[in-house]
Amino acid sequence: MKYTIKDLITDQEGYGFNHILGLDLDYILKNTDVVEELEEAIQEYIQEEEVIYHKVAMEFLTEEDQSLSESMGLAEGMGYEVGNINSELLATLLLRERLMEELPNLIELLTEKIEELEEAE
Repeated sequence: MKYTIKDLITDQEGYGFNHILGLDLDYILKNTDVVEELEEAIQEYIQEEEVIYHKVAMEFLTEEDQSLSESMGLAEGMGYEVGNINSELLATLLLRERLMEELPNLIELLTEKIEELEEAE
């Protein structure tokens, strides 16, 4: 049986997933049977995420990394030079990092929920 995020995670359980639940993951869940495939599909989806528009990027960076030290560190670690970065790139790199940080806990929760639903069937 295929499940959606809403079938599996209550609002209260989803509280700790500030970034990843903002993604539209339902289509991934509907087309994935195995948890390992689910994790891979979400990782690919995360790598496609981008923050566009300067205002959105600045709001995200203000909330998540006011000093820009973390996002600049990510950019430097990926080989970007100061002259080649902008707010959208820094916000995108940081968003992807935040999403990847939340992924293991989300996979664990989804696995538990799927197992519970399958046992109940």
